[in-house]
Amino acid sequence: MQLLETILFEPGKGFYLLDYHLDRLLTSAQYFKGVDGRFDSMPSAEEITAKLQHDIPQKDGPQRVRLLVNSDGEVELQHTPLSELPLLCNINDKADTRKPLLVALDVQPTESQSPYVLNKTTQRDLYNAARDRLKCDFHAGELGREENTFDVLLFNQNGEITETSIANIAIEKEPGIWITPRVKCGLLPGVFRRHLLESGQVQEGIIHIDDLKSQRGVSPRIRCFNSVRKVYDVRLLIP
Repeated sequence: MQLLETILFEPGKGFYLLDYHLDRLLTSAQYFKGVDGRFDSMPSAEEITAKLQHDIPQKDGPQRVRLLVNSDGEVELQHTPLSELPLLCNINDKADTRKPLLVALDVQPTESQSPYVLNKTTQRDLYNAARDRLKCDFHAGELGREENTFDVLLFNQNGEITETSIANIAIEKEPGIWITPRVKCGLLPGVFRRHLLESGQVQEGIIHIDDLKSQRGVSPRIRCFNSVRKVYDVRLLIP
């Protein structure tokens, strides 16, 4: 198992929310060190930053960077080009012209207090199983796959919404008022989620499954977000 951070790199702007990524990474290392002694020889934030700046090509356009650290503190970097940059950077940005991606509610609750939910790692069996149950397709929304399910929306044993397999989520409770689930519901504390909270764009709260259903024929607006895609609209399917 490795610790994992997925980071957006943009030429001229650098690594998006890098301080937040490194803070979460090193916090997770401290957690696992306290549990079983793993990750007791971690590089510093400065050392990781220097490696990112040295190893990631600065002239190859925007990239999705995977930062992995094993239990011995060895850093591995992977990077792939991004064909397009996120269009929505704030939770209240006007919707773009793309159709909302389809997200299906899971058919069973997720173990909400697993350390592999609360910390971002390569141990993703829980998320992969949920995606398999709903037959999710990472290429959904592309030409010929517009009606495929892109992601799965998870909930805990209390019927409280948590997150999707790759993003945090918020619903618009009132015009301009967005609620995102509390970490105690059982979810990864995403770095873009942290940015939205600290900038006052979203509030924490409890979202129950029934909150997502249509009321008098009107469904609440739902947006997902992470630090690579930033904000994007989704449409919920309830099996």
